[in-house]
Amino acid sequence: MRAKFPFLHNILDTLVTLCGDVRDKCPVIPPQATSIHWPLPDPVKATGTEKEKLQAFRKVRNKIKDNLFELVQNYK
Repeated sequence: MRAKFPFLHNILDTLVTLCGDVRDKCPVIPPQATSIHWPLPDPVKATGTEKEKLQAFRKVRNKIKDNLFELVQNYK
């Protein structure tokens, strides 16, 4: 993040990661930033029929939406 978007390091106050790989490999988080991790399954790894795969994407999408709504409601 720092090399590609150096300005974010100064203004970032909340960082949300969604899957384990990102959390484990995330670049340095600015000290003023709050880090939140939502351990969601990667829908790209879903197996089954096309309908089942699409359902996996929708389930993760809906969980992100719900989590964002809750985050915004609790933002201080």
